Amino acid sequence: MTADVWFEPVKVVEIAGAELTVSPVHTVARRLLKRGGLALRFPRFVRFRDGKAAEQATSVGEIYDIYRSAMRRAKNRSNR
Repeated sequence: MTADVWFEPVKVVEIAGAELTVSPVHTVARRLLKRGGLALRFPRFVRFRDGKAAEQATSVGEIYDIYRSAMRRAKNRSNR
């Protein structure tokens, strides 16, 4: 994937989604996963976060941590 347009990050938006999944196309946390990147399934806009600066947005490392935490919870549920 190549971006059609690049822009300076000045606004923070809150996005919700069904789950984070491993994707062969997307690149978020690809270096950490080593089998693809992370994609947000069914993303939807929630609101603008006017009180946050772009530097306060969720980082790649934080997204990876959210994914790992969800995978641990799913594994624990399946082991019951």
